[in-house]
Amino acid sequence: MKALTVTNLHASYGPNRVLCGVDLPDLTPGSLTAVIGPNAAGKTTLIRAIAGLQRATGTVRFGACDLLTASWADRAQHIAYMPQHLPDGLSLSVLETVIIPARSTTNPFAPADQALQDRALRILHKLGIEALALRPLHALSGGQRQMVALAQAMIRDPDILLLDEPTSALDPHHQLAVMRCVHDFTRAEQVIGVFVCHDLNLALTWADRVVALSDGRITASGPPDQVITPDLLADIYKVEGRIERCSHGRPMLIYDQAI
Repeated sequence: MKALTVTNLHASYGPNRVLCGVDLPDLTPGSLTAVIGPNAAGKTTLIRAIAGLQRATGTVRFGACDLLTASWADRAQHIAYMPQHLPDGLSLSVLETVIIPARSTTNPFAPADQALQDRALRILHKLGIEALALRPLHALSGGQRQMVALAQAMIRDPDILLLDEPTSALDPHHQLAVMRCVHDFTRAEQVIGVFVCHDLNLALTWADRVVALSDGRITASGPPDQVITPDLLADIYKVEGRIERCSHGRPMLIYDQAI
């Protein structure tokens, strides 16, 4: 079984060090890992470095493949990355936007066959946005565009799915729909899923593992209910909080006050 291994990862923006020797536990197929931490902790930089979109040093391996030194084409065979926002100014329809990443890299604008269109429509259906298939991308809301970005990532059948705040612009209904879809997709397709989030209750509910970052370093890693604790909230978020159980027995985070 191939695992994603990240060791001694460093990344900077100019003179500013953002990641300082980050080591991740081996991430295995079928698992979903949440990366949490306060603003400017290095969360987005971490997944961008894994995706090859941010210059970094250290080791990022998927099986025998060194992802830091791999060519763009080799990385693209393994990784799909969902940014926080799709670029503005695109005049493509939703269906065209989703299909393009799955087409040949030599001719991405060639007509899609029916099987590929049907696959794209199935993904849009899973996300509950199939009615938007023929709408132009520029006419969508921010939340709708975010869900299109997720569909773009899923259609590529990646080994590693990297999501940067996939629910940040979504209402509660669509947050649940997206996280259920991501959870089920990683399980069914044996994908290594990693998502950045600020909503710690989503991490408690959906993640198999949580990695907490602060000042570019990992402060805790493990099962959600062992990482997201009152001590961690006080240490890296500077808030008092507690974990309660709802009537269904699920953990829920309650914030009491800022420290």
